Amino acid sequence: MKHLTVIIVLLALSACAAHQTTSSAPQEEWLALNRRFISLFTKGDFDQALATALKEVDLARDFTPRENADLATSLNNLGVTYFAMGRFEEAREPLQRALAMREKILGPNHAEVATTLGNLGELYVAVNMAS
Repeated sequence: MKHLTVIIVLLALSACAAHQTTSSAPQEEWLALNRRFISLFTKGDFDQALATALKEVDLARDFTPRENADLATSLNNLGVTYFAMGRFEEAREPLQRALAMREKILGPNHAEVATTLGNLGELYVAVNMAS
């Protein structure tokens, strides 16, 4: 779990850095939500982190293109939050969607693809240990 926290924080920070260029109001709102998510998740406030991740996903779904890096980050955030809460079955689908999106957008050798693969790997280990 400690590795997952470090991975999500590093990934979220890289997503924030990617938004240093001029952004629209919805993208700025997404960025503020993502920063809030990072703070809540690292403090262990998973209920509020979950609510924030869900808002991120809803907002990023309206960005163009339909499959975009912000939506992939939001889905990853949602998945790792479900994982942190022990809600393993709910974690799987957003992490798988984030992985597919990142592979398509960034290519299979990108660090963010590896991060999501690592998150899925930790989920699969946890599911196997729980059964």
